[in-house]
Amino acid sequence: MWFFAGLTPQIPGTVVLVRNVPPDPDESVSEHIEHFFYVNHPDHYLMHQVVYDANKLASVVAQKKKLINWYIYYQNKFERDPSKRPITRTGFMGLLGNKVDAIDHYTDIIDKLSKQEAEERENVIENPNAVIPAAFVSFKTRWGAAVCAQTQQTSDPTIWLTEWAPEPRDVFWENLAIPYFDLNMRRLLMTVALFFLTFFFMIPIALVQSLANIESIMKVFPFLKSIIEKPSIKSLIQGFLPGIALKIFLAVLPKILMAMSKVEGFTSLSALDRRSASKYYFFILVNVFLGSIVTGTAFQQLQQFLNQPSTEFTKTVGSTIPMKATFFITYIMVDGWAGIAAEILRLTPLIMFHLKNAFLVKTDQDREMAMDPGSLEFATSEPRIQFYFVLGHVYAPVTPFLLPFVVVFFGFAYLIFRHQIINVYNQQYESGGSFWPDVHGRVVFGLIMSQVLLMGLLSTRGTEKSTLVLAVQPILTFWFHRYCKGLFESAFVKFPLQEAMVKDTLERAVEPNLNLRIYLQNAYIHPVFKDDDFDKPAAIDDEEDNPLIQTTRASRPSSKPESETGATTVSPSSDSTMASFVSRFSFSLIPFNQHKFGAKCFCFHKPFIQRKHHQLGLQNLVIPFYQNPTSKLCATSRLSIEETEQQVGTLTRAEELKGALAYLFRTETGGGSVKVYVTNRKDRYFVYIEISSLDVNGCGDSETLVLCWGVYRGDSSCFVDLDSNGLSGNAAKGMHVTPLVQTSGGKIGVELEFDAKHVPLYLSFFLMSSLEAGLEIRSHRRTNFCVPVGLLPGYPGPLGFSYSPDGSVNFAIFSRHAESVVLCLYDDKGGEKPALELDLDPYVNRSGDMWHVSFESVKNFVSYGYRCRQGVLMQKRGDSSAEHVVLDPYAKIVGNSYPGGLGLMDNLGWLEKEPAFDWGGDFHPDLSMEELVVYRLNVKRFTQHESSQLPSGSAGTFTGLAEKVQHFKDLAVNAVLLEPVFTFDEKKGPYFPCHFFSLMHIYGPSGDPVSTIASMKEMIKTMHANGIEVLLEVVFSNTAEVGALQGIDDSSYYLTNGVGDLKIQSALNCNYPIVQNLILDSLRHWVTEFHIDGFCFINASHMLRGFHGEYLSRPPVVEAIAFDPVLSKTKIIADCWNPHDMVAKEIRFPHWMRWAEMNTNFCNDVRKFLRGESLLSDLATRLCGSGDMFSGGRGPAFSFNYIARNFGFSLVDMVSFSSDDELSWNCGEEGPTNNITVLERRLKQIRNFLFILFVSLGVPVLNMGDECAQSSGGSPAYNDIKPVTWSTLTTGFGKQTSQFIFFMSSLRRRRRDVLQRRSFLKEENIEWYGSDGSPPRWEDPSCKFLAMNLKAEVAEFPESSISSDISGDLFIAFNAANHPETIVLPLPPEGMSWYRLVDTSLPFPGFFSTSGQIVPEQRAGLFTYKMKSHSCALFEAYNRTI
Repeated sequence: MWFFAGLTPQIPGTVVLVRNVPPDPDESVSEHIEHFFYVNHPDHYLMHQVVYDANKLASVVAQKKKLINWYIYYQNKFERDPSKRPITRTGFMGLLGNKVDAIDHYTDIIDKLSKQEAEERENVIENPNAVIPAAFVSFKTRWGAAVCAQTQQTSDPTIWLTEWAPEPRDVFWENLAIPYFDLNMRRLLMTVALFFLTFFFMIPIALVQSLANIESIMKVFPFLKSIIEKPSIKSLIQGFLPGIALKIFLAVLPKILMAMSKVEGFTSLSALDRRSASKYYFFILVNVFLGSIVTGTAFQQLQQFLNQPSTEFTKTVGSTIPMKATFFITYIMVDGWAGIAAEILRLTPLIMFHLKNAFLVKTDQDREMAMDPGSLEFATSEPRIQFYFVLGHVYAPVTPFLLPFVVVFFGFAYLIFRHQIINVYNQQYESGGSFWPDVHGRVVFGLIMSQVLLMGLLSTRGTEKSTLVLAVQPILTFWFHRYCKGLFESAFVKFPLQEAMVKDTLERAVEPNLNLRIYLQNAYIHPVFKDDDFDKPAAIDDEEDNPLIQTTRASRPSSKPESETGATTVSPSSDSTMASFVSRFSFSLIPFNQHKFGAKCFCFHKPFIQRKHHQLGLQNLVIPFYQNPTSKLCATSRLSIEETEQQVGTLTRAEELKGALAYLFRTETGGGSVKVYVTNRKDRYFVYIEISSLDVNGCGDSETLVLCWGVYRGDSSCFVDLDSNGLSGNAAKGMHVTPLVQTSGGKIGVELEFDAKHVPLYLSFFLMSSLEAGLEIRSHRRTNFCVPVGLLPGYPGPLGFSYSPDGSVNFAIFSRHAESVVLCLYDDKGGEKPALELDLDPYVNRSGDMWHVSFESVKNFVSYGYRCRQGVLMQKRGDSSAEHVVLDPYAKIVGNSYPGGLGLMDNLGWLEKEPAFDWGGDFHPDLSMEELVVYRLNVKRFTQHESSQLPSGSAGTFTGLAEKVQHFKDLAVNAVLLEPVFTFDEKKGPYFPCHFFSLMHIYGPSGDPVSTIASMKEMIKTMHANGIEVLLEVVFSNTAEVGALQGIDDSSYYLTNGVGDLKIQSALNCNYPIVQNLILDSLRHWVTEFHIDGFCFINASHMLRGFHGEYLSRPPVVEAIAFDPVLSKTKIIADCWNPHDMVAKEIRFPHWMRWAEMNTNFCNDVRKFLRGESLLSDLATRLCGSGDMFSGGRGPAFSFNYIARNFGFSLVDMVSFSSDDELSWNCGEEGPTNNITVLERRLKQIRNFLFILFVSLGVPVLNMGDECAQSSGGSPAYNDIKPVTWSTLTTGFGKQTSQFIFFMSSLRRRRRDVLQRRSFLKEENIEWYGSDGSPPRWEDPSCKFLAMNLKAEVAEFPESSISSDISGDLFIAFNAANHPETIVLPLPPEGMSWYRLVDTSLPFPGFFSTSGQIVPEQRAGLFTYKMKSHSCALFEAYNRTI
């Protein structure tokens, strides 16, 4: 079922068919569609393909193909006998009319049709009226497509009708333009027509069925009685003759029903088949089955039907239906088994092929068509088989043997048809299970019919009372049908949004470079265009491949006189031959924002491009340019350019443009279109510009129409002089003017040629017409026409730098508010300025909010970045901020390419693939959360100290961390939690990241990004091999204040007004869609590429904030992480500690039963208790798993408990320094001391902290260095934390602490029944005790003693156990008082004794013991133990046998 639910009727499941697009006076159909979906589906709309009315063209092409076939036939005939020219006649089918030469005759007709085809093709492409109000709209995600296809788009339900698009080969093109009203009227009329067709057809059916009634025949023909009564003749008449007659009558029926379905307006062949199948089933049910009963037997007893009571209905049915049993059983035999046998032998197709081959086949094409098996006719085959099923069910009560017979028949039919579909037929489409809802309904109908017949049969046998019992069966069957329909039907007719989201997420993770345009760009074009690359209609993909389409109405400024647009007139040139022409040129100079409401600044230069003119040898005109103070000149390319000489040649032929990049524009005036083709051949790039359908009366003619053009790279506001070796602001001298010429096809065109060493670049041009008026013709947006040369438009996904399947490289970056994005490419020469800058065109290289560009190769460059002009809104730095190079947020390899950085940026993205790594043999430990023992560490500080005895290249790196894996095993730790390792601001620390996809290079053995990646992967593989999971701390609440996402699109990436009292300016806008995607993509990257096992989200409470800093009850990013399929097996932990104010916020975190949390309340309450300040109720809550926080669907395993962490006091400092902020106590003296009493008390407190941490329900989290007395001298500052001193592990403190941690970890694993629980303890499994065994005084702050008895769950042990140590209850006591306590232990379970395992007040090594020391019984039933002050103890009940 889910398989069928996952299938969608389009290529990648992202295409929607939209019909009834309303007309718009200001926009074309294509513009209107793009505008509508860009406004209403801005985050998911990708592109669209308008539908052309090409039916007339298709008929011309089909006719031409037939004539070509005849031409080939006669040509072959002539080649076989050259002595005789083949003759044909000009009249009907070559049989009538004058005799003519066949080859010449068909050549002339084909030539005429070719011209007609060319004219019609041009009309389809160029005529706006040829575009029908329908389109195939593609979306970036299945989720976006599902929302569009399954919802009403406007308040008017008659327009903007959306549905899932059929797969391209399934489209029925003729029905795409039917209006809503016509569609409903057609279906109403066809319903009425079907009714009359069905019931009027019963007249011939009645005649046929009369043959099955022997009595009727003998009444009419009494002289045949002796012949008819013979058994063989009787069987023939009753069984075979009616069936054969029916087959003859039904042969023409499918074509009639299919024609009716086409009239109804269905848009796919599969829908036509389903509708025709329903009609066919209804028809044969009424005419063959019900018609047989009415006309054959019950019709003769009509009077009896009218006079009998309604209660006799079932009895009548039971007596009439069996009378036709012989006919229908024989019908199944003839039509069913014989049909299946014929399907195996395929005798009819074989005979038809030989007949066609003998009489109709003229050419190889005819032979291929004759041999084509076609497709299985679902419209007739499926309802026939369903009809057999109904007959089998209905007559099973009459002939019970028929039921297994029908079951075998269906099994046999399944095998045969499955084989035929897979190996024989060429199916037109994939059904995707869409027939199953209809099949289910017909199956249920058969069951109900058989149940009604059974009631009738029993009533004829005198068992009328059974009818009341059996009457429940049809009711239950119908209820079951409704239940199944409601439960499963949506899986076949809809696409669940959750499934769509899962598929989208998995696809992005598994195939991050998947390019939907490869599948979609030309998928939904009319079949008549499939084989023609030159005139193929362009797919409009959100202003990428077709920059003529407008995004919003607001982007079209109203027309203004030239005086209002700031136009100026350039003085005449000194060239006397063209003085009158030049004086009428006007040049529009506009401010820096050149693309919005005017043309680009014209800074044309000396020509470097070779041009070819058809039949003309005109000299190129260089018009001097007078600089406008507001225009901006810049030098961006350091590539050396050599001047090339001019050449004159012919225009490019159409066949040479196949495979070229095509761009289509509309002109602002004249109603024309401009096609630009860019192609390369032999180190040359050719740009062919063609103007068509331009109103020459209003815009001049080809004799006066010229092309005014220039080229640019890094700054679209100024054109570059590529003849210069090193550009300067004074390089601009003039503009290029090239006359346009008339082509053979009646169009106007010109070709420009570029040397490959001059590209990449952008060609910007406009048309100049009318010598008298000096009219400038630009695009309909009132901007210059602009196309890239030597580079590709690129794709908006995936974001970042990626390799496409065709080998090209793609760059994509998000910036909604940037008005210009410049791609900066750096070579290996080490200069601070880019080797190449490209100012991306907003109409060619922008799709929605994504800027993109592709190159065939970037082998000459090593790194890259971007400059986003006017993209910085949050910080008022002025226009100078636009000059800073910013890092690509999705770069996978990031390095500090230039010491000191580039303005605000220290890093650049590297242009190379991530290094391959052999993960062979690696597997995730996949530990459950209750099993975890976590060790938090900083990669650098963990092994940086020289006492680690690691080589200098490994100390403080991932490699050094892997070398210390034995240390984790010595502590029985099975998970390491790494402080943030993303690229970060070295001055502020790892909690201020600059990037989310790259590693900080200082953690690599050689400091370069590539080796850092390899060393981290090797470290993770080593950890996994030793059963240790690797968790990462990640920070998505904020970034570094400079060098991160600033300058790309601050108002999207950041909260504009900051957050909280500190007004943090670098606070991320986490729930903004693009930032949410960035977070999810980053997490998936670390899981898929680095095999990370989980994440701890620092300052997670910030992820609950909305766009304006408000807290959300269902934050999208938190929910998305919880349900992301790639992250489904990872641990996700919320840590609400804020790195800015260094405090942990208490907030109710939404968890969806997936999120765990760092339990700050545990830390605070345990510190207070051992300090002598906490209530016993608070401690008890933490010991039992913090039910106040983790109830409601989670459990104690979601509580990550810690005592000390990487900020604030370490474990040693907490018992050495007193601080109210840190809730610490110095145990008698402040700081270092030699006082033995104080030192012993401190040692006991350290043991107490570790003891409580491990006996509490939840996940214990150890802090780096706590096992070896790590101290920062009482400073809580993060920067004062010192590297781990490994030599302290050999001291007495280091040894006993490490061994104690190992013991407690082992104890947790051994007693997982009570200490590693996923659910909370039951009330009956825990008992509480206060001083002297009395009940605890929970709310008395003076009480500092608490004990609990954890009862083991009763388990059955195998009787075969000869010797074992069976563990029972645990008794745990905590004494924070300054005086000793005598505790009374409860009676141990029967047959067991109490053993002391831990007493933190005893000296090492006796304060913990694996075997334990028995607690003697003072007297019958009395067990006591004296605890010292500031100590904890643990007792276990054993049943020790030997």
